[in-house]
Amino acid sequence: MRHIQHVSNDTGFTLIETLVAVLLLSFCLVPIVSILTRTLTITTLSQQRFTATKIALQGVELIRNKRDNNILCTQTATCPGGITDWKDGLIGTWEPDVTDISAYYPGQRFDIASNRKICISTQGGTLAGRYTYCDGSQERPLPGDFTRVVRVTDESAYSVAVECTVTWTGGQSFVLNTVLFKVTK
Repeated sequence: MRHIQHVSNDTGFTLIETLVAVLLLSFCLVPIVSILTRTLTITTLSQQRFTATKIALQGVELIRNKRDNNILCTQTATCPGGITDWKDGLIGTWEPDVTDISAYYPGQRFDIASNRKICISTQGGTLAGRYTYCDGSQERPLPGDFTRVVRVTDESAYSVAVECTVTWTGGQSFVLNTVLFKVTK
């Protein structure tokens, strides 16, 4: 009978081989983790800027609504309290709130800026999903503590300048500038 002898070779990794493998793996993983972290940061900033843009556009639209109501009442001579100019209650620094419907009527004013935090309305109906101010009832807070201030300044007899500044966590801000004109038929 023939016996076959097996020669035993260590087939495991040595400590040096293991350390070299870990070092090579870390050289490959560090850039990947760095790229993923940077991508996440850029995505978060992009989302915040997009939200700030929507909040600023809504602020300008609320001022435009007020302007349109003022123009309509002056053209139809239905303004309350002797309002004769389309700019009445429009010039100033405001924090217009989508839920404060009465502020859009002629003779009424928006709230004065107080750096209130903006939320998304969870109410039903026409206010659902709109940006409003947090009062703890039917709103969902936005991550980032957004605030909005709208400044309306007199430009000429037929125009006003609107500057809407939205700020959020970390000192980030977005500024939207536009000019609104008196429109007539």
